[in-house]
Amino acid sequence: MATSADTSCPDVAPHLAHLPGHLIRRASQVHTEMWTRYVAGSVSSVQYAVLSTLARHEPLDQASIARLIALDPASTHAVVHRLKAAGYLTMERSTQDGRRFELRLTDAGLALRAEIEPRVEQLRQAFEARLPPEKTTVFLQLLEEFIAAE
Repeated sequence: MATSADTSCPDVAPHLAHLPGHLIRRASQVHTEMWTRYVAGSVSSVQYAVLSTLARHEPLDQASIARLIALDPASTHAVVHRLKAAGYLTMERSTQDGRRFELRLTDAGLALRAEIEPRVEQLRQAFEARLPPEKTTVFLQLLEEFIAAE
């Protein structure tokens, strides 16, 4: 029998409705669905994170990108190589440290980022509009605290 507490997620089995991991996964699914709707098939949100980070901090090596976007090195490597293969970034040996490869956006990468930036902003606004403004602020603060509490 459903209780009033179970109505917050009506499509979720009651025994899962209050499990944080389940709710975080569902929130991620909502974000992915919204990303697809607003940003379309241009790039994934992780690829966007790489493009956006490079646009603000280039040149960077893969380890620095991984740290800045909080992604494991193996996944970062795969994303970087997909973006490179698509012609959105270059990878050149560092003149300062021959062991490192510096990544930079190509003109195509800069153009792609500029093209999708307004859609990413629309997505952010739509995501935040799912809650009243005061709850959105608290929600984002709590997510930051949760992540920082590693």
